Amino acid sequence: MKNVVIVGRPNVGKSSLFNKLIGKRKAIIHPSPGMTRDLISFQFKGWQLIDSGGIDFGTEEFSELIRNQVFYAIEEADLVIFIIDGKEGVTPIDKEISKILRKKNKKVFLVFNKIDAKSAQDFYYEIFSLGFKDIFKVSSEHNLGIEELKSSIEKELKISPEEIQEEKILRIAILGKPNVGKSSLLNSLIGKQKVLTSPIPGTTRDSIDMEVKYYGKKFIFIDTAGQRRETKIKDQQEFLSVSRGREALLSADIVLFLLDASTPITNQDREIGFEIEKNYKGFVFLANKVDLINLEKREEFKKKLYEAFPYFDYVPIIFISALKKYNIPKIWKYIIEIQNSLNYRIPTGLLNRTFREFILKYPLKDRKFYYITQPETNPPTFVLVSNKTEKPKQSFIKFLKSEMRKIYPFKGVPIKILLKKR
Repeated sequence: MKNVVIVGRPNVGKSSLFNKLIGKRKAIIHPSPGMTRDLISFQFKGWQLIDSGGIDFGTEEFSELIRNQVFYAIEEADLVIFIIDGKEGVTPIDKEISKILRKKNKKVFLVFNKIDAKSAQDFYYEIFSLGFKDIFKVSSEHNLGIEELKSSIEKELKISPEEIQEEKILRIAILGKPNVGKSSLLNSLIGKQKVLTSPIPGTTRDSIDMEVKYYGKKFIFIDTAGQRRETKIKDQQEFLSVSRGREALLSADIVLFLLDASTPITNQDREIGFEIEKNYKGFVFLANKVDLINLEKREEFKKKLYEAFPYFDYVPIIFISALKKYNIPKIWKYIIEIQNSLNYRIPTGLLNRTFREFILKYPLKDRKFYYITQPETNPPTFVLVSNKTEKPKQSFIKFLKSEMRKIYPFKGVPIKILLKKR
């Protein structure tokens, strides 16, 4: 997978260009500078486009953290898209960035953005002083020059037929309320400081897709902004972040549901759990900050957790410390197990034999079942063919799922039961 990273100083239109190139609104766009703080990516066939935070050379905490992760992305890039703002021309920060890029000896496409601005023509010839030969004039806002730029990117990358073969990659979303350690967890899982972390709540504003290889197998992790209730959303920026978190949940195969083991379970936690259940996602509870509590408190938290989520008795819990990397390998173990369980298909003959045994244990006098099928996986979906369309009582459905879990490997995986009349 080849990497293309978009870089530039704050508020030059990096996220707008990213959205135009991928053909949809993924990166958050807002008139306030510095909205993008993390690396946000999109997968094309054979290559990955990465939006980055704005580079400046201030001394603030976020300035340094953003610079470090952008420089990391540049190191791994096959091509760099360097944006200049056509309204303002070349600035001292642009000159500093260009010096850094030349030292990195990377292939650079210099993009002169906002060419539709009245002042753009006055500044255009300044960009030749930066020393890059591949120059593109675009307007991200009005979609000018975008197709030519994208075509040139793909031509430069020389993607081989082997690289564009479609591959189903497992998507894993990290969900939890704000400031429980989601970005720290992702950094521990991948072993590199690719994601911006900070003790300040709300550091992560976008959802971030990151491809990770684990023992040769590819996964995509989605780090998300903390999920808040609608009444707690204070401004437009935060509303956009919460929307991205919901999109991450819908696009994920597995959810790592992160909770703070040192604090009580809240209504926000319960609401996140409800959303996971409603959308039939495989998941695991991760009780973070376990280094702050003793063994007795750990057992107490586990008890309270399953009291708060009685419908998740099939979901494992792992006590971790994202900051100290405690129990991180165990998370990988469960990810692999849940992936296998999501895709597990029971042979039809075996499924019907075991189903007949279940019916003998819990007979229903008001209906007759003819057979059961499993038409889908991820999530495992079963259709009961009966002489009635009305759902049987909930206790029967709960019993059926429980019995299936005793025999088949559905740990941490929801089971969907549908009814069909013959």
